[in-house]
Amino acid sequence: MRKIILATLFLFSLFLTTLLLTACTNQMAINSPEESESETVTSNNVLQLSRPELYLSLITENSTQYFQAAQLCGNWQSASGLSFVQAVHPLNFWVEFEEEESQDLLDNFIAHLSGIEGRIELQFSEDHLPRTINVWRWRAEFVGMASDVQPQDKSFVELDGHTFYITNDGYDYIYEITAAWLQGDSIYTFRINSGNE
Repeated sequence: MRKIILATLFLFSLFLTTLLLTACTNQMAINSPEESESETVTSNNVLQLSRPELYLSLITENSTQYFQAAQLCGNWQSASGLSFVQAVHPLNFWVEFEEEESQDLLDNFIAHLSGIEGRIELQFSEDHLPRTINVWRWRAEFVGMASDVQPQDKSFVELDGHTFYITNDGYDYIYEITAAWLQGDSIYTFRINSGNE
């Protein structure tokens, strides 16, 4: 009987691990806001069934670039009650996809600030806006060094609604956005290159 219980627990944990990895991997798909199918019920009393995707616009004096944030696995309660946890730090995400065949995927999460300043506008794919949004950034020189960075290496970015402003100081930056809804949070990352290459 004990062996049956242990085997059942093992199989269940294997199932949950597979489900978590599948959920994290599936979040890498690239869709435009128009193509994204919303499973959200519009009532504020009903939970969303999937984590929203995050689309961004980098607006400068001369141009607008549209791109998407990579969705890392945040803590999320789905309708089935399963919770997903963060699998990768934003600074380490960029290292995991350095291979040449992954560069096209990464390019979807990068924008280039060629002017002096710009603003970034956030647009979530779901009808429900998050309760809170927090934005932080690191200089890109810290990519792959998540375990070595100090608290002072991470800077808080102030939001004005769903917009924040950036200036070209010659550095590339990795951004992390945490957005919280009723059933959990979702963590995103993207990169802004300075254009000073």
